[in-house]
Amino acid sequence: MATTTAETTAHTTTQMPEVADPSKVAPKDARELSKLFF
Repeated sequence: MATTTAETTAHTTTQMPEVADPSKVAPKDARELSKLFF
């Protein structure tokens, strides 16, 4: 479903989820993923 990609900015590494096919993400999982961004 989701893979994790490391993004490095200003000497900080953050794990960013990368969703290969968003149409296959369940609404519950989408809510959990949105909490990582907002």
